[in-house]
Amino acid sequence: MQIIANGLVTGATVALLALAFQLVYLPTKAFHMALAAVYAAVPLLTWQLHLLGCSWLLSAIIGVVAGVLFSIAIDIFNHMRLARRRAGYVAHLLSSLGIYIATVQVIVIIWGNESKALWETHGLFRMPGALLPMSHLLSGLAAIATLILFFVWLRFSNIGLTFRALADNAKEVALRGYNVNTLRLVAFGISGFLGGIAALLEAQQIGFYPYSGLDALVIAITAAIIGGRTSLLGPVIAGFLIGLVRAEVVWITSPQWQDGITFLLLIAFLFARPQGLIARRGRVEAEA
Repeated sequence: MQIIANGLVTGATVALLALAFQLVYLPTKAFHMALAAVYAAVPLLTWQLHLLGCSWLLSAIIGVVAGVLFSIAIDIFNHMRLARRRAGYVAHLLSSLGIYIATVQVIVIIWGNESKALWETHGLFRMPGALLPMSHLLSGLAAIATLILFFVWLRFSNIGLTFRALADNAKEVALRGYNVNTLRLVAFGISGFLGGIAALLEAQQIGFYPYSGLDALVIAITAAIIGGRTSLLGPVIAGFLIGLVRAEVVWITSPQWQDGITFLLLIAFLFARPQGLIARRGRVEAEA
């Protein structure tokens, strides 16, 4: 029971970040590697604002809003321009990775590369067969609640329906008169929001440092691949699966084996089920 509880808490933040990445990849086919920069910047800004006298709640809200704006700016000044020039996947990947590297270097120059911590949540939550720190429990519940709210929005709102159509066939959405560029900004904005929430929840549990964004994003991309590159739900399911596997590895062996086993799991899926857990074959015109 303890392994399951730990795995679900870990998997919730992995699922949240995997969904943030997939939200951009599905409609734009851009590798949003700069999401790692958002992940690194949001907790730092929250921490800095609190030092300046803001409450933790206000600091977190401003931090997440800044993450949303940063993610949107990355699309406007990088990915959208590359898309107009019909740049390939590699150009999107390298330019986005460059934004991450530049952002992290600025963070290190100004604030240093030491680990930092956010607010502390004391206490333990006891359940049959398991014991969780209150900070872990609250983080897991907040991540799950965020995921539920997103899928409710996606399923029942008009813009959510349009966004699902954009992920399925952007050309057809444009032909029907929708502003695809605006929908792109929505995708990047929501991605920044989910990535910022995931960063705060993880930082609240174990702290944060400037280079934590890329480590977390690589695991999230692994979840997106395992879950299925044509699905939004698949990466979420895969995120929880990876969380359970990593918790099992820590329990049986050592935390040092977490990443190695995670990528072995990815390799196994690439051989056994390369389309991912949830695969949906698009229409012929969508694949053209």
